[in-house]
Amino acid sequence: MNDNTKYQHGLATLRVETALIAFNHEIEVMSDFCPIERFRPPPMRASGGTRIGAPVEKALDMLEACKRVYRDSGIGYYRPWLFILTDGIASDSALLPATAARLRAAEKARGVTTIVIAAGEARRADSINTLRQLSDRVLPMKDAAYDSLLEWIANSTVTASNSGVGDQIQLADPAAWLKVDL
Repeated sequence: MNDNTKYQHGLATLRVETALIAFNHEIEVMSDFCPIERFRPPPMRASGGTRIGAPVEKALDMLEACKRVYRDSGIGYYRPWLFILTDGIASDSALLPATAARLRAAEKARGVTTIVIAAGEARRADSINTLRQLSDRVLPMKDAAYDSLLEWIANSTVTASNSGVGDQIQLADPAAWLKVDL
């Protein structure tokens, strides 16, 4: 790692905080916001249904609370990214329109950038259409490409954390995890 790479990663450790919410039939905050260097994702496993509306609402509430702390402390912040990774078909699709309206309003106000990653059964056309209520950025993941996805997220957050306010950024190439059917 050269000195410039160390600097870029060092800047990311100062600017990137991560939280993790697991969701299936229950919603569980696995990790509240913490600096990326202290983030240790616990083992996760799929079980039960796939409620999506309530966990997204919880994530938005957590983001707003975190931004409020920053504002009240006079600390600037970048627009947060919300990654929604699901391998199931939404079991609460009737509740999604209200959640989607809140999420899209937050995106329009530049309060969040949302990327939905569809794995497993969530890659089915009907599920993708349901997930598109939440974001235009619904990306299907290759089978078992979780390590590549996490590496892509890490590289993308380093790139973003080293950008200036209002800069256009070029995210890392998602080819290692993105499923493209030709």
